[in-house]
Amino acid sequence: MTSIDVVTNIEKADKAGGVNAAYDQFKVEVDSINRNFNVGEREKQLANLTSELNQAGLLPELSLKWAQDHRFEITQDGQFSRADLTRFKKGNDAISQAMAGALVEQYDELRTKHGDFGMFPHGFDLTKSWFGYEAISKNDLNNAVNDLQKAHDDKVKDYNTGKSAGELARRFDTEGGGSELFNKLAKCDGKADGISLSDISRTLQADKLMGGVLSDSERKIVQTLQSDWNKPYVQKLIGKDGQISAETLQANKDVLAQAEAAEASQEPTQNPEGTIAGIAGGVVAAAAGAIEQMQQEQVEIQPGDGFDRIARRALMKQGLQPTAAQVIEYSKKIAEHNNMNRDTTVLLASDKLNLPKFEQ
Repeated sequence: MTSIDVVTNIEKADKAGGVNAAYDQFKVEVDSINRNFNVGEREKQLANLTSELNQAGLLPELSLKWAQDHRFEITQDGQFSRADLTRFKKGNDAISQAMAGALVEQYDELRTKHGDFGMFPHGFDLTKSWFGYEAISKNDLNNAVNDLQKAHDDKVKDYNTGKSAGELARRFDTEGGGSELFNKLAKCDGKADGISLSDISRTLQADKLMGGVLSDSERKIVQTLQSDWNKPYVQKLIGKDGQISAETLQANKDVLAQAEAAEASQEPTQNPEGTIAGIAGGVVAAAAGAIEQMQQEQVEIQPGDGFDRIARRALMKQGLQPTAAQVIEYSKKIAEHNNMNRDTTVLLASDKLNLPKFEQ
């Protein structure tokens, strides 16, 4: 098995379970290398592995988990400065060197975002270099890892919720096709503008008193809507007016169809007009300038991906070692290029993003 195959295994674990699962798989792969190669070949294999992990954009997050396990090897008190990491890189094995280097690259970000009181009593913030000392502590690492894992779990949850909403929306299509069930519910109050919780309650009451208002399959759908009205997947169907509209149902059916097509083909789906339908934030947006975009480089969004991570990975594939500022700048360009908001758009797995040209 090559280092590329090993990285593929780690990437699969990362997609499925986030940083914790990725690191568990990483340890399995490193253990296998240590057991199956002699000392000289082992270092070569480990060096190749870390290089491939770096190219895949996985090294920064793995280094945080690695540091949780090895922080007492870096310093006796288990928290370390930039200088400590630099010293540790010298003379150690390929894995330790690569992980320490990745931590150095993230050092300022960790201290700014996850700074705590370190080894000093409460009231002293090490981000301000009290006594000329600052350090990455256990809490810094824990907070950073927890943030990564939560981002992955939240996006998987949102993706699954979006699919559940699409599946429910699809069930509104009766055997006769079209909007028969929607019309039954929407017209219950004499209007056809949308389905409210009140419409649902009235319909179920009429069905109970008179019978025959709903078929067995329709009744199950309506009862599900009533019982799950406040659950996230149903809330995705509800507009600002507190009602489910025909347009919202269709949009969520389209989201589900696009997700299923992406999972099945791993390719962008093209409609008769030649535009690419993209899934973002739980709505379907027709991408403008499709012909031009199809000629550009595209990347597939993986579970847990955000704009920054995609940007870092893309820049590394161009042979760069991007700074935090370069990653942020390019991630903003990616969002703008795809008509998205870097700060609010939720990226869904298996969607595609077009990558703009990066200018140094």
